[in-house]
Amino acid sequence: MSEPEKLRKQIARLEARAGSLEKRLDRILGKMDGYTPRSTAIARTGLPLEIFTRLALIEADYVVHGAYPFLYHSIGREPLERSIDIYASRDSTYVTPDGASPRAAKSREERDHLLVEVKQRRPGVEWIFCGLPKSSKDRNSLGDGVPTVNAGFELRPGDSGIKPDPNENSVNNAIAQLNQAYTPFEIARETGGYIEAPGSSHRISAPNRADCTRLLLVTNAKLKFFEVPIDLDAFLSGDVADESVFKDVPWVSYHPESTISLRYHQERSCAVASWDNADARERSTARMMIPYGHEVDIVDRDRLSEYLECVKDPPRIERISFSMTIDGGPESKFDLDI
Repeated sequence: MSEPEKLRKQIARLEARAGSLEKRLDRILGKMDGYTPRSTAIARTGLPLEIFTRLALIEADYVVHGAYPFLYHSIGREPLERSIDIYASRDSTYVTPDGASPRAAKSREERDHLLVEVKQRRPGVEWIFCGLPKSSKDRNSLGDGVPTVNAGFELRPGDSGIKPDPNENSVNNAIAQLNQAYTPFEIARETGGYIEAPGSSHRISAPNRADCTRLLLVTNAKLKFFEVPIDLDAFLSGDVADESVFKDVPWVSYHPESTISLRYHQERSCAVASWDNADARERSTARMMIPYGHEVDIVDRDRLSEYLECVKDPPRIERISFSMTIDGGPESKFDLDI
């Protein structure tokens, strides 16, 4: 290569470098012009979204008790104190609709419990979810119209749009925290535990009430659901537009896989708990759920009020129908009213 050619290439590289530095300087100066130290500081704590979430819960007639602390049992270590951002509860009376079952027009007292984690993200962040198929289809408590997912990750914005660098930790850590809280909370509910606060004491499970516990993750990241394309080769080659396979959704139902560490934590939590009698211990929901992960509702902040309205009156099982045969004989059908 001739010396003039080398010089031209060197000048081109320097010009490109100068252009890059100029863009970075413009961004820095732009941030300095709009720099608000107090607003920036409080936004980084995540407190604005937590305040918004608590107010939305109060507006939806939930009693917000504050954070929910619990002990996490880790393999080979002493128990570690952790907490969930918000515990809220709501009391209501459900009246069975006419003609729904022999219990028609009868009422029962209910108490809904919400354990809520709040994850505030900077503008432009997206959470991507999809369902990894299994032979046995998962059902979620929000209804068939809500995507059931078991995999997800976070995408963050860059200088020229979303960066294609998936980060699984943000989503997985929040889901793990809620799953770890589930068993200690259920044990406290079943054994007459209380939430204590200055000047007040709240028993988690009220006598003669039906309880329902939900795990909720609220975020301001935009939620997107990946629909598997028909032509996988075309998708992998980049010939399929993102808009055709990534759909905006208001919420998803996340079904995490159980892990060895989660099972150990749940086993130890039950092992150190005290029930009133052996029968109550054997009937414990917390003990029966030791081998499993727990469903988490993940909701876009902008749709939180709509979600809370939806779960005010969730689908309820009034009757279980089943059939059986003995040694190839005639089929017998049975109905069990709940």
